[in-house]
Parts: sequence; C-alpha cells; structure tokens
Amino acid sequence: MTKKEIFWPLLIFIIALVLRLHNSSELFFWNIDEDRFALTAKRILIDHRPVLIGYSLPRDIYLGPIFPYILSFWYFLVGMNPFGLPVIAAILTAITAVLVFFVGKTIFESKRIGTIASLLYAFSSLAVVYSKVLTELTIAPIIALLTYLILYQNLKSKKPVNLIWLWVVLIVAVQNEGSSFSLLVLVAAVWLIYRFKIPIRKLAFLLIMMVGSHISLLIFDLRHNFFLTKSFVGFFSGGVSGQVPLLAFENLTKSFEIFPNTLARFLLISGEKSISGQILPCADLITQRESAISGTSFFFAVIILLFFITSIFLKKKRAYGQQIIFIHFAVMLIGIFLFNVFMGDWFFEWILVIFLPGFSLMIAYFFKKISENIRYGNLLTFTILGVLMFANLKSIYLTKDAFGLAAKAEATEKALREVDKKPFFLDSIGSCFAQGYNYLFWYFGNFPTHSYSDDQFTPTYYPRSTNKKPSLGAVMVNPSKEESEEFKTRYNFYKQKAKKIERVGAIEILIVELN
Repeated sequence: MTKKEIFWPLLIFIIALVLRLHNSSELFFWNIDEDRFALTAKRILIDHRPVLIGYSLPRDIYLGPIFPYILSFWYFLVGMNPFGLPVIAAILTAITAVLVFFVGKTIFESKRIGTIASLLYAFSSLAVVYSKVLTELTIAPIIALLTYLILYQNLKSKKPVNLIWLWVVLIVAVQNEGSSFSLLVLVAAVWLIYRFKIPIRKLAFLLIMMVGSHISLLIFDLRHNFFLTKSFVGFFSGGVSGQVPLLAFENLTKSFEIFPNTLARFLLISGEKSISGQILPCADLITQRESAISGTSFFFAVIILLFFITSIFLKKKRAYGQQIIFIHFAVMLIGIFLFNVFMGDWFFEWILVIFLPGFSLMIAYFFKKISENIRYGNLLTFTILGVLMFANLKSIYLTKDAFGLAAKAEATEKALREVDKKPFFLDSIGSCFAQGYNYLFWYFGNFPTHSYSDDQFTPTYYPRSTNKKPSLGAVMVNPSKEESEEFKTRYNFYKQKAKKIERVGAIEILIVELN
C-alpha cells in the first residue's frame, strides 16, 4: 500500500482507538457475564482445567468451546489483570472500524461508501458503548465483515473461492453466540440463490471440519450422562414460548421495530449517559432507552431502511455488497422472529451488535445516493455527517459509569482492607447492578468462602465450600433508582449488622458481623 492508501485507514484506526480508550477502566462494563468469563479464564489458565463446552444460549443450548479459549488468550495477554481488558477491547473494535472501510469499499465497489461507513462506525456512541465489553459481541462484527468479504469474492468470481477461510470463520461463528448463527444461514442462502456448486470431496472435507470442531461436545455429553442431548431435546419438546403465541402480531411487530430502534440509536444514542445503563436488560433501563429515542432519529432510520430495501427491488443492477447486506438483514429479521416463537420476549439490542457494520454500510449507501442525485447533495451529506459526529462525540465524553470496572474494583479493594485475610462471605444486593464481584475478590487476593452466586457458578467456575459459613461478611450494595421491597428489607438487615460502612460513588460497602 502507498502512503496515500494507508492514510485513511490509519486515521480511522487512531480516531476509533482514542474514542474507545477514553476513561476505559471507568467505563468498562463489568457484570455477571464478565464474572463468568474471567472465572473461565482462571479455570483454564490458573487452575489448568480445560473446558469441553462453551457458553449456552437461552434454554441451555450449549455451543462449542472455541470462544472460551479465545477469551483465555486475551486474559493471558494481560496477565489476568482486568484493567488490561479495556485496551484489548478498544484495539479490536478500532480494527473493526478499519475493516468497515476496507470491506465496504470492496463489496460496494465504492471508496465513498467505505469512507462514510467507517466514519460512522468510529464515531457512533452506540458502537463505542459496545466497545466497552470484551465478550462474544466484540468479535461478532469482525466475523460478519469477513463473511461479507468472502461472499463478495464468491459472487464476483461466480464460483466458490476461499472456502477453507470461509469455513474457519463460520466455525468460529457457530461457537460464538446466538446472532452469529445468522452468518451460517447467510452463506447457505447466498449459495442457494446463486446456485454455487461445490465438489463433493471438498464439501465432505468442510463438513468434517465443522463436525470435528464440535467433537468436544460429544465427549462432554458421554461423560455427563447425555446432558447436552437432553437439553437440546428439551428445548424443542417444550414447545413454543408461553409468553408470545406462535405467529403473534406483537412478535412480528417487535421483530421489525428492533431494526429502526437500533439504527436510530446507532445514529444518535438515547437514554442514560452510562455504559451500564445502555447495556443492561433491566426493564426500567430498556424503557428509558427506547422512550428517549428522538422522533427525528427514528424517522431518519426508517427512511434509510426503506430506501435500502426498496432499491434492492427497483434497481436492475445492484452492487454485490447491497445484495449481501440485504440478505443478512432478511436472515436476521426472520431469525429474530423465529427465535422469539420459542423464547418469548427476547428483543434485546445486543442481538444486532453483529449487524452494526451492516447498518453503517446501509447509511453510507443512502448518503452516497443523496450526494449523487440531489442538488447540493454533497453539502447536505457533509453537514448531516458533521452534526452526527459532533453529537456522538459529545455523548461519548459525557458518559460515566458508577457501576463499571473501576468502581467495582475500588469497592472490592476497600472491602478487602477491612476483612483482610480472614474467611468471609460475600453478598451483593441490587436489582440491576449487583453482579460482577467474584473474580475481583479473587484477583485482589481473598476469595470468599461463600458467595451470592454459589448456586449459579458452582461447580463450573469454582468449587462450593463445605465449611461453615463465616459470620464475617462483605456486602456490596448497588442500588437502582427504584428498588424492590426485598432489596430494602435485605439492606436494612445488613445495615443493622454493619460494623464498618464504606462508599465508592454509588456503591456502598457494608462489613457485617452476623451472630
């Protein structure tokens, strides 16, 4: 690459990285999944206990173990230090912004689309919010972009190419998280629509690769009395969800609504200016996020979606990139609908994190057509982009988090200064922000003998203690704006037993002695 060719991707990488490193420890999301992931890495790297299965989808459908080992590699790089994770997340998501440029430019055969899409992705507050996690969602957009690129190469050459690389990407996808399965369906749909023919021998080899990558699930199943098989059968034998009737109008409506809602928030984020408030699925936070979406942003999102979809059917000559993004959009829409036939009300925004690059390319395509077909279209495009970038930049620098990694780590250290090396129990109360303390107590030097998460985490992540529960306890209080009567009862009980009270911002630490 020449200096001129490398300038833009390097600039995008630097912009995206700087925005994602801003207050990285304070804003880094830390909740129940982060606790599970960190304890998984500890199990693999410190306890030397390999895992045979990955994490589960809802209703105990378990995936293969590739992601836990990817995760453990990240923890290995930072020496188990959770404060190194925000840097890795920032680098990976900044690389994603650069990939948006290269893939967008390639599959749409338009540098302008790649440029606009990468700018949108780099500056989007919503993309920055999801850069504050280091989970399956971190690599989902990367996997999607690589899939788009290889599919484009297949369509462009009018024959199957780079099948091994495509299959490697798909193997990671189906062991990553639920929405990543859409990429497998996307590839199958493209091959069926365009009637690609694969030699039987090569197809057999690819199938052996896919099956072989899941062999550890079979070993686990045989060692655990067919636990996985029973879970899988139970998922389907349980029938459809009792919450939303099959083919219910509400289900269909919500399946459509999640797209303009998420696209509107990708353009201009809404809701509480905190990372936890933007990600957690607590009912009050979801309501706040959705009700705060501006009518202008929602209308603009609907226009972009309708323009992109109708142009697919009205234009005779369509870019391969447009076709790929549309098919993935359709797969996601149908997939979300069918998933909720079984799961009920499961319309969480993170399902569409994998499609954030797709949204950025849709918007870029819209702006390209505006600039080409409307008088002063370039001026209008640059003006709107400038306003969006400024508004998102302002949101990024106004965002705080009272329950992020830095706050919970500081609260953990304060609690440990009081309990020292003595045996103690750990409790954490709060309807929304209470999770994420177990690994931090281990990392800072004293793991509790009994924990609030024992029923969820033992024996997979740590063994359950057989000793008597100690009277000394550390209670982490993580209140939401509105709390239940159960929270108030437990809080008042612990407050009466407290021998020392500390505070880190919104988090209260009660050191209690139960007689």
